[in-house]
Amino acid sequence: MRRWGAGQGKHLTGAEHAEVHRRLAAGETFVKVAASIGCPEKSIQRLLDRGWESKRRRKARERSARRLSRAEREALARGLLLGHSFRRIAAALRRAPSTISREVNANGKREGYRAFGAEETAVMRNSRPRVRKLESNVGLRREIERRLVERCYRDLVEARDGISRYFEYYNRQRDHQALGYQTPAAFYRNMQRLAA
Repeated sequence: MRRWGAGQGKHLTGAEHAEVHRRLAAGETFVKVAASIGCPEKSIQRLLDRGWESKRRRKARERSARRLSRAEREALARGLLLGHSFRRIAAALRRAPSTISREVNANGKREGYRAFGAEETAVMRNSRPRVRKLESNVGLRREIERRLVERCYRDLVEARDGISRYFEYYNRQRDHQALGYQTPAAFYRNMQRLAA
């Protein structure tokens, strides 16, 4: 049963909150979820902004304009349901077709693409600090350390020092063709300056 606030419109009950999250996780669009619950689409967005997701979003970095927004992902999902081509969807969103293709292929292909899931994945990818693979995968770290020590270095300290020096060279001294013949560090600084 809905509760009514004093001049604040409809409030969703706890059961409706759970139903919203269940339907979104199943891949339904905001529009369909709002219609089935009997509330405006904005209520669904407010619920998500106030709820458990907002804590993660607040901690996440500001999203670059180069990344798809939640609304663009919803439009993309609708276009796929209507059977539109990537080029047609890209033209409607004023994005490159390759952006649409990468987004769809990274999030369940054409048949399995869900805007809610793609948004969750994007938020998680954007969160900082990222867990490093060698920190999270103990077996991989031990195997790499074992091989490095056996073949190249006298001990683990020398191996770590050598790897650190290589990463320093790779990120701060070596020019990369894909980055317009800039180092990754210089490219990152330029991108931050442009975003500000």
